[in-house]
Amino acid sequence: MPFKLRRPLPFRLIASLSLLGLFLVGVPAAAGPGRWTPFGRAGGDASSVVVDPGDASSIWIVSGGSVHKSTDGGASWRSSSRGLPARVEFLVGDPGRPASLYAMTRSRTGHPGVYRSDDGGGLWRRMPAGGAEFLTLRLLAAGPGESPGGRGVLWAGTLDALWRSRDGAVSWQKVLSPAFGSFVSVAPDPLQTGTVYAATFFLRYKTTDGGETWQELPAVPGGPLPAVNVLAVAPSDPQVVYQSGLSVPPDNPNTYRSRDGGATWQGPFPFSGDRLVVDPLDPSLVYGGNSIEGVFVSHDGAETWSRATAGLPGFDIFFGGILGFAGLPGRSGSALVATGKGLFLTEDAGATWRAPVERGLHTDPSTLFLIDPFNPKRWVIETFGDLRVTADRGASFAPFAASLPGRRSTVAFDPFVLGRVWAVSFFEAESVLYRSTDLGATWSRVPGVMPSASSLLFPAPRVILAGGIGIHRSTDLGRTWRRVEDGIVNPDDPETLTAAFDRLVRDPRRPEVLFALGGSFGFRPPVILIGPPVIYRSPDAGRTWGIWGPSASAIAFDPFDPRATFVTEDNRLLVTRNDGASFQMLSEFVHSDGTPLWLTEIVADRGQPGQLWAATLRGVRRSRDGGGHWEDASTGLAAGNQTRVGLLLQDPGRTTQLFALPTTGGLWQADFSE
Repeated sequence: MPFKLRRPLPFRLIASLSLLGLFLVGVPAAAGPGRWTPFGRAGGDASSVVVDPGDASSIWIVSGGSVHKSTDGGASWRSSSRGLPARVEFLVGDPGRPASLYAMTRSRTGHPGVYRSDDGGGLWRRMPAGGAEFLTLRLLAAGPGESPGGRGVLWAGTLDALWRSRDGAVSWQKVLSPAFGSFVSVAPDPLQTGTVYAATFFLRYKTTDGGETWQELPAVPGGPLPAVNVLAVAPSDPQVVYQSGLSVPPDNPNTYRSRDGGATWQGPFPFSGDRLVVDPLDPSLVYGGNSIEGVFVSHDGAETWSRATAGLPGFDIFFGGILGFAGLPGRSGSALVATGKGLFLTEDAGATWRAPVERGLHTDPSTLFLIDPFNPKRWVIETFGDLRVTADRGASFAPFAASLPGRRSTVAFDPFVLGRVWAVSFFEAESVLYRSTDLGATWSRVPGVMPSASSLLFPAPRVILAGGIGIHRSTDLGRTWRRVEDGIVNPDDPETLTAAFDRLVRDPRRPEVLFALGGSFGFRPPVILIGPPVIYRSPDAGRTWGIWGPSASAIAFDPFDPRATFVTEDNRLLVTRNDGASFQMLSEFVHSDGTPLWLTEIVADRGQPGQLWAATLRGVRRSRDGGGHWEDASTGLAAGNQTRVGLLLQDPGRTTQLFALPTTGGLWQADFSE
């Protein structure tokens, strides 16, 4: 039975609950009583990186939206987010006080916050912000202080202004309002106090008096100013300044250099990107990055560039590409790059890169999880868009489906034939069904026209259901397909929404009863309208379908009451005991401030009648009375009851043990035996 993470989450997970008990045999029993602990592969993304200017072994990164700290050069990590209640978007260090850091967060409602830690990330506290103006906060930067040992000067860019704080984010002053565009980059001079460069997408400015007055920098050679994404100042020679802007392809000439503090510029040079960093000792050694092509390096002051991706994973727009750089103080040729697939280090000026061990970091998002129905030791896991297979319950991993053409949209083991795996992939501008009979080593294309699909279900031998825009059914192993549900929510409405099914579920108590869950959307030029989630039902193994019940985003079946089926509708938990003819509301989940708390998954306990578990956007909840009352069950999660939990599973063989996948990443387990 396939399971996927669903809206409003940014990723999905598929698992076979019928085989989950087999999978969990042999999983390390590290979870304490009633406490969540991470297990599985360590690692995670990195969206910001800060290095202690006096100690290159002390590093802070933002991973999974939280701050983590390493004191051994990235080999091991620990959480450093106490006091940060929301997702971190920017992290900067104070150049005057290495133990002081600043973070900009974004709440679930989109409101930003500025936080400061004065003990190296041990504890954070919220600082005042610029009122309504800070709602559009786009960047945060820090420059040297105005007195020896004093706090650094903070710079915050918003939609229409640049702000300055001289007292550690206690107070802010608006210092510059551009004629056009919002700020995209601020680059303080690391040696000359008061000298700062700032740029909007089309304009560049410089101040030499700490922001009291500003001058617009002259145009670059060749005519109108090109798009600007990033400015960078050479730490060893601050008169050398670089700028670049993102364009396609990345070797378009869109990078410029100044050797006199911005008074004159040379270029354009053949690189375009949105990330730059200059070596701490060599002003001519520059690293550049962009979202798709990865890392490039120049050894001659940006005049020529070469791709520098040896040891780096493949990047694409789905996993963030290059998100940040940091040079290592006092070490020429050494740099860190923060990417959507982890943190990487070079010690040979970009010739090769390696990933630190990352012990203790568990923020890598698992977006697909499959168990071989014929071998419970074999799992397939997708992390950062790459499939990996383990045949020893996670002790070691190898690439999986590496020869599968195109970009895969879904993959599934066949529950009826040993070694057979199915995948839907976009190849040569069309959706294609592929079949492997050797556990993903080689693939063959199934002839015929395959509908686009994001989920597959096998209700019987030779029968395949494909969920996507509508539902299709094949009775000849995918050679021909018949649309059995078009997903038109209201056929009588000419502007009706269309259902997109990304989860197909079988009722384990009645195998012929199937459910299809997904979202709904419609096109209204020039926008796409997103509607509520929908749920359809088939009473006959997928031959016919109809809209069923409320606009539900998750479903669970009571193992002790064959009549009871639970569904989640936004922040409400409902139950039907008459197959959808009527629904009763059991609970309504709300935040402490009274706003709705969305449910992402519901689990009906297989070991205790009347016990339910709920995954929410703020932790895990537990009910012992059939959903009437709830208690928090989030102890140990990365951010406790503030952790967004996308999927919750119960071990059928050991029902006191639960498994969770937070949206912050990692695989987590807890034992709730009492």
